[in-house]
Amino acid sequence: MRYKLQRYWVLFRYDIPGFFRNLWVLRKALWKYRWYGGHHTVFPLMADAIKDMHTNIEKRGVEELLSKGKKVEAMKRCVYLLNLFADDGFVEEAEKELGLEMTFRNHFEPLEDRPDLYKLVEDLTIQEHEINKCILKRAHEMQKDGWKELIHLLDGQDYSEFKKENDFLDQFDGSGIMGWWD
Repeated sequence: MRYKLQRYWVLFRYDIPGFFRNLWVLRKALWKYRWYGGHHTVFPLMADAIKDMHTNIEKRGVEELLSKGKKVEAMKRCVYLLNLFADDGFVEEAEKELGLEMTFRNHFEPLEDRPDLYKLVEDLTIQEHEINKCILKRAHEMQKDGWKELIHLLDGQDYSEFKKENDFLDQFDGSGIMGWWD
């Protein structure tokens, strides 16, 4: 009997309020979630959840300050990368890095054999085309590097490669979602 009462207490005291809190924290990502949306809907959910974790760990975490700081910074970087992937923001990042801007100038022309149909034709100069190509190449490199970094941040370090003579916290970089708890 006591066990059943305790389960109801936990349900009403912690589980139901926690459920509504989670709905509030993840409301924007849940609103936009579609099963067919791929990374555009999954990554914002992950980013919001990890952002909530790092905010609470940073404010109320009871862990040792150095390792907590490294974990919080790793979580912030992970949120940044997840949002970058969700928004397909690598072209904008490449433009900022290179100090260049993509040029889009197109128009429609009727097809020669079917004048009722049209084709899209680019009106770019050779220089504009080369700039676009350079930006897209850098954006693709940034995306590949960002994916590797995101996987490392989630996967974490291989602790078996740590040197025993060095201090653990000097070698620890804060990565590894399995250790992101308080």
